[in-house]
Amino acid sequence: MKTIIQKSILAACLIAFPSTLPADNIIIADDFNGINGAALAGRAPDLVNLPGISYSVNGTTPTLDTSGIGNIPLGIGLQSVASTSYNSASWLSIGSNGGYIKPSILTLSATIDTHSIDGFTLPDAFHVTRGIGLGFFNSAPQNGDADASIRFTGLAVNVGSNSYLTLFANGVPQSAKVIVPSGTMHRLTYSIDTTTGAITSVFFDSTDLASTFSGSSSASIFTDTATNLMGFYGSSASLGTTGYVGSFVLSSTSTVPEPASTVLLICGASLIGLRRRRSR
Repeated sequence: MKTIIQKSILAACLIAFPSTLPADNIIIADDFNGINGAALAGRAPDLVNLPGISYSVNGTTPTLDTSGIGNIPLGIGLQSVASTSYNSASWLSIGSNGGYIKPSILTLSATIDTHSIDGFTLPDAFHVTRGIGLGFFNSAPQNGDADASIRFTGLAVNVGSNSYLTLFANGVPQSAKVIVPSGTMHRLTYSIDTTTGAITSVFFDSTDLASTFSGSSSASIFTDTATNLMGFYGSSASLGTTGYVGSFVLSSTSTVPEPASTVLLICGASLIGLRRRRSR
């Protein structure tokens, strides 16, 4: 049965996308497969090309949700996800380690659903941290942090009277932001260059937002030392609310993958994951 599934995935990938990225471009890929409700803490991603790493977390423990979350109109099929819970951060150490040298060009990609996350009933400027962030942490988040975004550097989808994609630097929201759709699954993909510390490309679904975030607006933010802890956070104004992160990929591609290339990364990770589970 698993062989049939593998062949089906491969055939679909080859038919839709005839060219592929080199396999060694994928550093981490996670489809969050596992037992529904299992804790994310201590879990290794589905695919890791780094010396043994696993998730660290803080706040309300993030868990796996394998019930199937998706956005069919956008072509994002049902998938397992990480549930961010009320106020939590999850991260992986990606700094140079042993024979591994962290690339200077990094691309992050994940599907994001703010789901029931809410902000305070105040103007947008007062709750810009409420939402889901995909990026890095300048230092390891702590359980005593007042908000999961405090040490965050990256892009976050924030909720309020509008939903914004906002640039953060060490927990501080920057002026660079743009209104984006909220709610059901959307894919955020962006690349950074740690030699300049800047974002080089950004896609929200198929919309190119590089003009808002690249160049001087993000220069010197994403340095090598500021990007050794990579992950995501969820922050909400109300208890019992959740957000979702799925199809999480970190690669060393030199540019942000177009939507087709992103699917190829996920296809490759899925095939490898199925193969590993079959061999156990």
